Amino acid sequence: MTKNKFVYIKVTNGLANRLRTVCSFHKFCELNNSILKICWGPSAGWSEENFYDLFENNIDLISEEDYEKICKNNFCLEKFVEKNSNNQNFYIYNTDIKNILDKIYLNSFCYNGDSCLEYMIPQEFFSYINLYEKSDLINLLIIKKEIKKIIEKNKQKISDNTIGVHIRRGDAWTSPWSHEYEISNDEAFIDMMEKEIHKNSKINFFLATDCKSTEELFKSIFQDRIICYEEKTFFDSIDHTKPKPYQKDALVDMSLLSSTSKIIGSYWSSFSYMASRMGKIPLIIAKSS
Repeated sequence: MTKNKFVYIKVTNGLANRLRTVCSFHKFCELNNSILKICWGPSAGWSEENFYDLFENNIDLISEEDYEKICKNNFCLEKFVEKNSNNQNFYIYNTDIKNILDKIYLNSFCYNGDSCLEYMIPQEFFSYINLYEKSDLINLLIIKKEIKKIIEKNKQKISDNTIGVHIRRGDAWTSPWSHEYEISNDEAFIDMMEKEIHKNSKINFFLATDCKSTEELFKSIFQDRIICYEEKTFFDSIDHTKPKPYQKDALVDMSLLSSTSKIIGSYWSSFSYMASRMGKIPLIIAKSS
């Protein structure tokens, strides 16, 4: 009788990071005939929202206490694959890669973090990721009915001429990696948006940002071309190590972005990336010249 293999993940940080991690390990389990169990609790960049506050899918959740017990008896991937302190898209291996691969393919294992296997082990895993296939978990998630109603109400403003714009600010610009996010400054977005208007005078923009003053700035520049989720509650987030509430609003913004024709997004933003992945639409990054 074949022994079941389990993958236990403890997701951290914001909505997009969590979804990216879950989608990645879900695909791994699908390919490797393993069973995925998810610990979804509070962390920096998150608050108290449970998975079931946002989605209706029946997934296998485990408590933080159970996760910690399981970790004591299983291989913990994050201890062997570290983020580079200078650039978090690159990884350092504390042991040989063959040993890591043997551990995760042949045994149960744990992972505590906000990344995905495509980035941690790109040479092994990235070729398996097809963002447009139906089995990508982001396309299988069922948003809670009350949140879906808000999305559908706001989606009526979006047309074929609507381009999504995601401007990441807040705690990203005060974090140790602010130099990465600042590549997508206001001037870069304004330039790209003006070019889109020049190509098509009917263009308007659905703007999603975590910064109230940024929203006001772009409304003042582009006026009635700007569509927003007006009922969103802004949180003055300046510390990336602190909790961040109103994740339901974040899910509304992500879903509405995914309903546009394409997205002009922020450099190094998992939110821009996951919105484009959710909608299976192009993502163009705004970069300062």
